[in-house]
Amino acid sequence: EELGIMDFCEIRKKAEEDARRRSEFLRGSREVTLYDIYEMVEEETGVEAMSGARTEFLTERKLCFANPYMLEVFRLLQKRGKRIIVLSDMYLPAETIRQMLAKCGFSNLENCFVSCEYGCSKSDGGLYAEIGQLLGPGHIVHVGDNRISDGENAQKAGWESVLCGNANEAGMPFRAMEMSPVTGSIYRGLVNA
Repeated sequence: EELGIMDFCEIRKKAEEDARRRSEFLRGSREVTLYDIYEMVEEETGVEAMSGARTEFLTERKLCFANPYMLEVFRLLQKRGKRIIVLSDMYLPAETIRQMLAKCGFSNLENCFVSCEYGCSKSDGGLYAEIGQLLGPGHIVHVGDNRISDGENAQKAGWESVLCGNANEAGMPFRAMEMSPVTGSIYRGLVNA
């Protein structure tokens, strides 16, 4: 809506997949940045890549809000003096993720690591190995909502894993299925929240 492009949702999804395919071909990794994605959007729409990426980031930051349950868990862990880092499969840079989290109440993180900056992910298991080396020995507990990326792969890396409920899966039984993509997206967001 901010960019005023018809069918932007589909263009954006295709651009991300195209960027990931290109990255896999050129670098051997499907990890991309938001700018990589918007280079593909620029080819399709003419919207300048930097401007498009900035618009998406600002929109995402404006609409992002904390999961109240996870925010309470975060605050309890902080009170107990636990080291808290963020590990994410994401195309946004770590500093951007930190800003978004701080806006939502998740401040004073020890560190933030994102897949696009390491060329490997939680989903392929590589990010656990990279970050495990940086953190050094010790007991690490990973909290996430994806059974494979956050559960099995964390355990394979020697980390303890705690799975929390996935909002999309929890909301699925309560969704009406025959809606337009835009209305359905809004509806899913409200149900998940």
